[in-house]
Amino acid sequence: MLKKRIAKDTNKISREYLLEYLKRHKNIFSKYIYEYLECLINLDITILKNNFISEEEMQYLMQLGLVQTIAKYNIYESAYKIFQEGASTHEIVLSPRDEKREYLKVLGVDSQDVFIIFDYKALDDAININLYHLLESHPRRQKEIDHLVNCIDELYNNQTSDFYTPGEKTLQERIREYQDMRHNLLNREKISSPKFATLDYFNNQILSSYGFASSKIPQNVITEKTDDNMEERLVKKYPNITLTQNIKYY
Repeated sequence: MLKKRIAKDTNKISREYLLEYLKRHKNIFSKYIYEYLECLINLDITILKNNFISEEEMQYLMQLGLVQTIAKYNIYESAYKIFQEGASTHEIVLSPRDEKREYLKVLGVDSQDVFIIFDYKALDDAININLYHLLESHPRRQKEIDHLVNCIDELYNNQTSDFYTPGEKTLQERIREYQDMRHNLLNREKISSPKFATLDYFNNQILSSYGFASSKIPQNVITEKTDDNMEERLVKKYPNITLTQNIKYY
């Protein structure tokens, strides 16, 4: 019943509305959980900084429509506040305010580029947060250069290698493609300071609000990971919430 009732009014989500709705259902929560949900609504903490309740408690709470709505409000408003405050020193563009707190996209802008910083979507019972970062790594770049050299050698020496499938591109086209990629890595242009500074600032601010002290989601808490030298994707899953950090190396 609680899930159905809250769903009727999600076009009008506000702090006052959620506090009043929570108060009307105070009797179904323990005092500690009630105060925890109040803190989420008041943005005192973020729901992803979940050292206040157990994973089992969060799993149970996220089955309730009221708590799902509080989670959307908390994640959206906490992030929006960070980006609003950071906009005074960083050139960014935020998507229009979403009164249902289901969508937020943030782009960075500099003289050379427009780039994505943050993407949040809440669909049905699933909340997805994507955070983007850019990091310099000489070892990763060298590893990728060595890989491309190996690809080129294989193509020259064996036309049926794993790196070449006849019929897609000509052998010379594929060799030139790898040579160009290697050339770009060897002669890479320095990433503009404003772009790096913007990504670094917001990446660290968001992760800090989620309880992480480093510029990457810590290895000991990630749920999934993909890594192909120059790109890394780190995933941390919570009940009904997926946080993904997309890192590009240069």
